[in-house]
Amino acid sequence: MRALAHPTRIALLEALGLHGPLTATEAGRYVDESPSSCSYHLRILARHGFVEEAEGGVGRERPWRARDQGLAIGDPEDPETRVAASALADLFLDRYLARIQAAWSQRDRLPRTWRRATDFQQSVQWLTATEARSVNQEVFAIFQRYDDRRDPALRPKGAKPVEMLHFSYPVDPPQQ
Repeated sequence: MRALAHPTRIALLEALGLHGPLTATEAGRYVDESPSSCSYHLRILARHGFVEEAEGGVGRERPWRARDQGLAIGDPEDPETRVAASALADLFLDRYLARIQAAWSQRDRLPRTWRRATDFQQSVQWLTATEARSVNQEVFAIFQRYDDRRDPALRPKGAKPVEMLHFSYPVDPPQQ
């Protein structure tokens, strides 16, 4: 989690997810950092298994790619790790919410087909913890159907990156 607790590293992972594979120089253009800074942060991300070298480059021209698409922060057992996970989740939530607000405020600029595809929904369902976990897994499985499209050759014409966020949480405060 410490590897992710840096804004440049988060931005790099997002850039690689959207535009990757990228060299440190190319990534720097997306995250507004120098190539040497990006190279440093990419090596740290690689050391912790978040990115890996892609084929087709050497030295400074070697491209990097994200190993996984998406992020899930679990429920660590260790209290210290749980605090770190909570802080990291807050950082990501702030980024997500800012992007949601920016995207929604610019929705009118989209073609009608994309305006109709841009959505948010809210629902409250009465579920057990087991049922809620099952729903979360089903939603994630739907997202995973499109993981192969990280490869540009597998994207259908007209495909755009669409961020989909799924949150689930009990509405009532925890009871003591």
